[in-house]
Amino acid sequence: MESIPFHIRPIEISKDAAQIAVLVRNSFRPWLDRGNLDYLNDLEKAGINAKKYPFWTSLTGFPYSMSGVVCTDESGAVIGTITTSPFYLHERKCCLLTNVCVSASHRKQGIASQMIDRIARSETQAGTYGLYLQTRMAESGLKDFYRKQGFSVTDYRETRILPENGKIKSSPDIHLEPVPGSDIDIFRKMFGIRYPETVLWNLDYAEDLFQPGRLSDILNRILTPGRRFLRAVDKNNRVTAWAAFQTMNEGQDVLWFIPNENTPDELLSETLCSICAQYRGRKALKADVPAGNSGKIFQSSGFSLQQTLVWMWKRL
Repeated sequence: MESIPFHIRPIEISKDAAQIAVLVRNSFRPWLDRGNLDYLNDLEKAGINAKKYPFWTSLTGFPYSMSGVVCTDESGAVIGTITTSPFYLHERKCCLLTNVCVSASHRKQGIASQMIDRIARSETQAGTYGLYLQTRMAESGLKDFYRKQGFSVTDYRETRILPENGKIKSSPDIHLEPVPGSDIDIFRKMFGIRYPETVLWNLDYAEDLFQPGRLSDILNRILTPGRRFLRAVDKNNRVTAWAAFQTMNEGQDVLWFIPNENTPDELLSETLCSICAQYRGRKALKADVPAGNSGKIFQSSGFSLQQTLVWMWKRL
């Protein structure tokens, strides 16, 4: 295919929103849930309205914010994009790359690699420590592509989904209770092993959930909208697992499940079912777990595998 001239520049959200929404939706449609699609549809409508009513938009401001880069062709049409999200890891500034995509008719022309290079140079100047991203394990070519861009693998994760109409039954041998203050340090340690900081961004991580102190312990015992810690104990009063639960305004609710490493798989499955039976609402429930044997527990509890993700990073 003949190479087409293109230009890479920072995202101008009110100008680019509609085209970015269409490009992302077309590129990732098989993996987008209802909440993602609703967001992209709203983003597209906002972008169309911004172009239709520029004066009004200049007065009220654009309702969405987004940073990153776009690639445009000679006509100014958006043919590629990468969005960026800053975060801090061990007090070092890092950057998460998301929505890395190029239109189907413009792939294999070096656009994605040049967008990544543009971001890497900009973030290096800003003092960013490293870039992070995730890609699907099923797309082996993508992992190889990112390796060529200097990224290396940090973890393999599975996204598992309990559907809205999935039948789940709690076990009478499992008792659920708030995580007591005496157990919070163990909970935090096990959470850190199960969900390393380099992958927490896939779980809508909220740092304030894990702050120590009496006030935090009180708040964790209250069923506030969207957040909850608990631990599960068996009939012998032994802890079988811990969990954190978060309701989401868009998409599936999120379950963070932390098994006790000494608990047999059968008992873990009963524990998981009991947790889901108590906290699952009308929406589907999503869990992100290390790829491998732990997936069997979720499968036996009614969860289906959505995708296996490869987390990668690049030191700047």
